[in-house]
Amino acid sequence: MLKEKINTAIEHARALTLINKECLELIDYMEECDEDELRSNLDDLKKLLIKAKELLKGEK
Repeated sequence: MLKEKINTAIEHARALTLINKECLELIDYMEECDEDELRSNLDDLKKLLIKAKELLKGEK
């Protein structure tokens, strides 16, 4: 049981690391976008942050 919890925590940490990387790359890209692209990218960023929030809720 403990090993399963540890493995789940590791999976969540890896997923959060990937989401964080994607968010940072998107933010870097957004700095050079026009207004329409910016709106679309903000929506993508929101989806990534929601995914991260859901992962964090699952860790409790």
